[in-house]
Amino acid sequence: MALNALDRHLALAGFMGAGKSTLAPLVAERLGRRSVDVDDELGVDIPTLFAQGEDAFRAVEEPRTCELLAASDPAVLALGGGSIKSAPIRTALRERAFTVVLDVDVDEAWERVKASDRPLAQDEVSFRRLNDERQPMYGGVADATAVDAIRALFPGGTITGCPKFRCMQIIAELEGHGRGAYTGSLGYLTRDGRLDMNILIRTMTLSGERVSFHAGAGIVADSDPQRELQETRAKARGLLAALGALP
Repeated sequence: MALNALDRHLALAGFMGAGKSTLAPLVAERLGRRSVDVDDELGVDIPTLFAQGEDAFRAVEEPRTCELLAASDPAVLALGGGSIKSAPIRTALRERAFTVVLDVDVDEAWERVKASDRPLAQDEVSFRRLNDERQPMYGGVADATAVDAIRALFPGGTITGCPKFRCMQIIAELEGHGRGAYTGSLGYLTRDGRLDMNILIRTMTLSGERVSFHAGAGIVADSDPQRELQETRAKARGLLAALGALP
């Protein structure tokens, strides 16, 4: 697995209709990189070449994909859906890229591509069968998925401090117990690409007949301990009032 993506290509992998070609230029713009749609770089009419058989298409796709991955200037690449079947391409991805798999519900994928001229999207039954066959391959090349991105984002940096990972270690050492849901996140990620997340701060947890909640304040270099304590108590007071538990 690629542990550092800064000097590597960012390769977007996934089944037909996952949104690789749509997302690649948007991500590339954010990163200040070149966007490369591998299908556009093949220099052939894909339906015409596919008419000669899938092997004829893969024979063109494999060397060109490896060539693009060998380039020294990191880019954002939208890979062909079946390119991960190639052992040389999988090797190039391990050595030269950070690979993110875009997962999409097969129903949504079919809706996106069913009216296209994609050679492998002309029959729904075959399309669904092919999706099932390829999913383990995508998992095999993935350095990250959408779920990994969520794990990296939460808890929020305004809560943990920076550098996040080391700060979280220090917080765990100082506090000595887990925070549960507090300062974590609640939300949803759907397989058609919808996402909505939050940060759980003023939140109560019900376990059996027991209700619990946390309150805290952000500590910075010039924090005054007494004022931070007052802020923490003020935040807790609102939750206690909601429960009718103020002294």
